[in-house]
Amino acid sequence: MSHIYIIAPVGSDPEYRIKRTILDKLSAESGLRFFFPLDQHQNFSIAVARNDLRTANLVIADLSLERPSCYFELGIAQGLDIAVSQIARTGTPIHQTANRSKVHFYADLHEYEMLLRELIEIGKISNAA
Repeated sequence: MSHIYIIAPVGSDPEYRIKRTILDKLSAESGLRFFFPLDQHQNFSIAVARNDLRTANLVIADLSLERPSCYFELGIAQGLDIAVSQIARTGTPIHQTANRSKVHFYADLHEYEMLLRELIEIGKISNAA
């Protein structure tokens, strides 16, 4: 089943609960399934992550807070040549990643939601082609 795979700094982001509420709302509104790896698997496995990523229509990777685990998952997705949209809170240093210059920044939760709406729409268009 296809989905949008979400990479995010879950445990370290004090705004994650609010962001998750926004993501759940956008999923319901768009009719798209968002895939949250920690909801599906207790332990990380590269093989399982690869399988989950291979069926994704799009990967949205939030690089805020510079979490190494987020960069690791992003690297797997980019290595599999999956469509990835990278986002981060304004002011976040961006480290080694493909298309580093194409990171979309958001200043607050309102911009976060607007940016995600835009990325989801772009993802829907590219998947219809």
